[in-house]
Amino acid sequence: MQPDYYEILQVTPSADLEVIQAAYKRLAFKYHPDRNFEADAQKKIRELNEAFEVLSDPQRRIRYDAERKKGKMICRPSGTEIAAVDTQPIRAQAMTSRMILHSAVLRGIVAVKVEIQIAFTPAVDEDSEQGFVIVGLQKREIDEGRVRLQQAFAASGFRWPDGLIVVNLAPADLSKGGTTLDLPLALSILAASGSIRPAAQCYAIGELNFDGSLRRCLGAISVGRMVPDQSVLIAPVGNRFELGLLHQITGPGRKQFSPFVVRNLSEAVAAFEGREQPLPKISNSELKPAFNAGKNFRDIRGQELAKKALEVAAAGGHNVLLIGPPGEGKTMLAAALPTILPRLSASEIIELTQIYSAKGELTSEDQVVLHRPFRKVHVGASVEAIIGGGSGFAKPGEITLAHRGVLFMDELPKFSTRLFDEMLTPLQDGMVHIPRKDGVAHYPCQIMLVGAMNPCPCTLDGEFLCDRCRCKMSIAQNACPECGSTQKTSRCKCTRKQIQAYRTEINPAFLDRIDLTVRVGSLTVEEQFGPVTQNEDSEAIRKRVEAARAMQTKRFKDTRIHVNARIPGGEVDKYCKTTPAAFAALKEAARRVTQINMRRRDKLLMVARTVADLNNSPTISKKHIVTAADLCGHDKVREFLSAQGEECSSCGNVIRIGDKYCGHCGNLWKR
Repeated sequence: MQPDYYEILQVTPSADLEVIQAAYKRLAFKYHPDRNFEADAQKKIRELNEAFEVLSDPQRRIRYDAERKKGKMICRPSGTEIAAVDTQPIRAQAMTSRMILHSAVLRGIVAVKVEIQIAFTPAVDEDSEQGFVIVGLQKREIDEGRVRLQQAFAASGFRWPDGLIVVNLAPADLSKGGTTLDLPLALSILAASGSIRPAAQCYAIGELNFDGSLRRCLGAISVGRMVPDQSVLIAPVGNRFELGLLHQITGPGRKQFSPFVVRNLSEAVAAFEGREQPLPKISNSELKPAFNAGKNFRDIRGQELAKKALEVAAAGGHNVLLIGPPGEGKTMLAAALPTILPRLSASEIIELTQIYSAKGELTSEDQVVLHRPFRKVHVGASVEAIIGGGSGFAKPGEITLAHRGVLFMDELPKFSTRLFDEMLTPLQDGMVHIPRKDGVAHYPCQIMLVGAMNPCPCTLDGEFLCDRCRCKMSIAQNACPECGSTQKTSRCKCTRKQIQAYRTEINPAFLDRIDLTVRVGSLTVEEQFGPVTQNEDSEAIRKRVEAARAMQTKRFKDTRIHVNARIPGGEVDKYCKTTPAAFAALKEAARRVTQINMRRRDKLLMVARTVADLNNSPTISKKHIVTAADLCGHDKVREFLSAQGEECSSCGNVIRIGDKYCGHCGNLWKR
């Protein structure tokens, strides 16, 4: 193969044949280093002279250009004919240098590894090709990174290399977005151009400002969890608390890697070349909670039944529905529920911090999730905002932000039917799956759902006035607390049909996912104006809840079940053992009361199992089932079981109402 005539003329456009010959020999040696071109110098001069005439003649030049555009190159002119071979023209180029650096992009809450491959060809003259090209299914914000990189180079004292820079983001079939690739692109360009020399292979993330400083990245803790152990990670200083938490935490979730946090591009280069120290240990006092723990049960007046229901819900992970008039404390009760849940473990802190960091919910760099989340959903929120979604790869919604905590839905009947349908599977499985064109997003959502609603459209169903003194009475009061009269009048003006239509706006399948249904009545005057110092503190309730959870941990060892509410339908009888008397009573109740179907039977036993755990009982007795029926809203079941008498504390036999001694063992019945 011989060099292209255009290549010769571009190197030496002079008509001096000696200069052209020298250029020819220099270029020809590049293609055929084993040949001696000095021996046939005169022959080459004649050929070059003829070639120069070809390129100087306009007619012959047109024909040559046409052949050249077809991908052919003139080898040797012969008279008026032009011989050609099928090959692309070759130009004088410098050697291309390559560099590979690792980084990551976020897909939802998970970081995906990206390999940045740089091919840099320096310019050898003013006609050399120059530019900056990125391939790899990137989004617009990555393409715009060239402007940020050039400005950051100039501000940091680095020269933007002259030549062609081609970047491949592998894997090429993965859609990539975000601005975390600015810093690794800058480091790889500097390394490929020979400006810096890396000490070792590493990972890097960070968005560059025009002045060369680095901005805090979303999801840095996700990248930290993704990188292999013993790796080096260069990240902005604004992410030092997330990476420090991941680096120094004990137990599951700890990463054995070396995080370097830097303020600007110059410090990143120093870390890249091994001239910086890794991130020092962070004190726990420097970490701030992303949100407050919640309300204290001590500050809630009255509502003892609702408090008991929330304690059972916290112990067994059950969902709750609070029904009552507005202004009586339903929202405050729900906000206090996270304060009696068990404290977060180290792995749960990392898991929740990862979710909130990727979503952008951490407003300052020193925030981490230290408490159980409480998310209140507005009735006007879209399905995508609650479940998750959006354009491109689906983003997590409120149900994922409430993971390991409480999701509160007030005014439950006003939410859309579509939302109820979309929430069925996440409530059952503890995971939400959102398919989009960029892939299927999988997000955790092991939540405790607390719903709240009015009892009827006018909100006064179950509220009464005494006929004698006109004092307010609740549905649980059979006699007036002021005058003792049993005559009362309902304050509700709704018809039964209106009340039924209001309550049926909620999908029945959705209601089946709610274990506890509790009435929140109006407070009495004494409860409204009485002291709250005698109320039980949240910490005391939490200790009982943690003791019940410890029993469940032992019970479900070596299984994927964590709490009683997650017992699969086919295994309820295996884990919810009852006494013979309790089993017989529940069987008779199922025969007599049409309120019980198979799902409600299992739900009743699971709640009864939690009640028994709170009472440190290895088996479920009839009183536990009665309490569970009361908390589940099965009034007819509770009344039927209560009428069957009580169990003997010695042998478990049912003692009929009115009897003082057990007919089986003779034990005295103490009420």
